[in-house]
Amino acid sequence: NGIKIFDENGISYSDEQQQSIEKKIRDKNYLLANWKNVGKCTEIDDTYLYIEKVKKITNLQKRWNIIVDPGCGATYSVGPKILKTSGCKVTVLNAQPDGNFPARPSEPTKKFLRNLAQIVKALGSDIGIAFDGDGDRVAFIDKDGKFADFDRVLAAFMGYVLQKNGGGTVVTNVEAS
Repeated sequence: NGIKIFDENGISYSDEQQQSIEKKIRDKNYLLANWKNVGKCTEIDDTYLYIEKVKKITNLQKRWNIIVDPGCGATYSVGPKILKTSGCKVTVLNAQPDGNFPARPSEPTKKFLRNLAQIVKALGSDIGIAFDGDGDRVAFIDKDGKFADFDRVLAAFMGYVLQKNGGGTVVTNVEAS
């Protein structure tokens, strides 16, 4: 993971612009501003836009009973909200944001999701869903508390996409998750 830099119009910096910044950092050719003089920050919660988009492109056939574990990461709020607004019964674990990941390591691996697996099984939930720290990976636990292998999840999802779109070809690398 890295830092993405955008200009005042929300346009991503070009490779040349990013390399120029990287050079300044490497060469220590910069001044630190006093934080009191930088400006003001206004927090805008526009997660509702994302949630509405997800709701428009999904059509759940069942109202799932889900245990979701954002792992104190970036999806601590939006992950559970999406599932709840889709009509699912949601129980949330580890939903306090903390970049030190005190509840479990960031990666949603079988080893690190043993607790989630036990809870899913004990509560009779339909499924457990766990996200990694920055929300770009997800793992699933079935109703019996078994970890769903990443390759099988990817294959099932691609099968759905291909069926929905009338076929095609899927290309992925060996390390896809």
